[in-house]
Amino acid sequence: PPTIDEQQDWILEGGEEENGFTILKFSRKYVTCDDYDLPITTETARVIWSFHATTDPTSEVLTFADRHSHKGALSLNLLGGLPDAAPDPQDLEYYDVTVDEIIIPENDTTYWCAAFRLPEDIRTQKKYITKFSPRVTKGNDAHVHHLLVYLCDSLNETHVGNGGSCRDGVANEVVECRSGVLIAAWAVGGETFVYPNNVAFPFGGEDFPEYVVMELHYDNPELKQGTVDSSGMRLWYTSTPREHEAGVLQVGHFVTEYHIIPPNSENFTTTGIVFDDCTNEFFPQEGIHVFANALHTHEVGHGLNLQHIRYNSECDVYEELEPIDKNLKYDFDFQQINHLKREVVIMPVSYYYAVKWNHSWSSICRVTSFSSSAFMVPKASIKLL
Repeated sequence: PPTIDEQQDWILEGGEEENGFTILKFSRKYVTCDDYDLPITTETARVIWSFHATTDPTSEVLTFADRHSHKGALSLNLLGGLPDAAPDPQDLEYYDVTVDEIIIPENDTTYWCAAFRLPEDIRTQKKYITKFSPRVTKGNDAHVHHLLVYLCDSLNETHVGNGGSCRDGVANEVVECRSGVLIAAWAVGGETFVYPNNVAFPFGGEDFPEYVVMELHYDNPELKQGTVDSSGMRLWYTSTPREHEAGVLQVGHFVTEYHIIPPNSENFTTTGIVFDDCTNEFFPQEGIHVFANALHTHEVGHGLNLQHIRYNSECDVYEELEPIDKNLKYDFDFQQINHLKREVVIMPVSYYYAVKWNHSWSSICRVTSFSSSAFMVPKASIKLL
């Protein structure tokens, strides 16, 4: 059984029962200086829970959590994560980017690509995305790993439809759109992403791409047959501009067969770097403001750190600033675009940015794929102004 902590640092603030649910409110200091307590940070926390089978187990002496018949664990953000959403604007509308009753292939892993033409009202008038949310077909949660929506200006009506495998089931023009502008992303464990009240993602209008491409990653390790899916993304938008227009910057490492993790590695670190010759060319001189970020890798990866480094010309040295984002307790099944606790300004000159990630690899030799259990190139999808 677990060891009982002699110093109890949790304070019960109150409790109530409502409609068959027991609700408890409690508090604790972020750092307790107790060896049996972990500090509460912005990294992923594993919350262990348990409760008894009966409502009022007064006749029993319950000492340990393993006496409870209902127990489990949950990953969540105790700090950071997503702020409370503001009330929806009155002119809020939505557009669903979803496939229509496709059959999930009988493969362990499938990347599915489908193209869509934006509705006429979006094509003719500029809109502003204020939030986006996943639309996963009921019962298919175990199969849908991620959803990505890209803008594309090289398609026509012949490309529109339910699509097919990104590898060999659709035209090259559709596949190539995945290198375009990413406008919405969701992965397993994530929730609806809401932009700050003064920020929106612009899309639509006469001079804007008319098409979008959605990539769906399906997991089917049991090779089930006949699973019907109509999943996709819901884009919520208004016609009212906001103070700031957002964009997305992806940094990390390319998927390549030359990226090798040594055999039997317990904690191997790899680094992907964005140098200032890139930021000098593409960033405005006043810099960009980062307000949210998503870290991503597959099950082999278990920790990521988006570093922020600048060159000090007076001392001729590079200095590491506070990380833009860091999660050394990364959980593959809990991926969320999180708002940062404070905006980070990234300047174009004399800076570079590194994504570091850790892996554990027990196989002696294995060539990986794009499946969830395999290695996946780590990324940081940065929301910026």
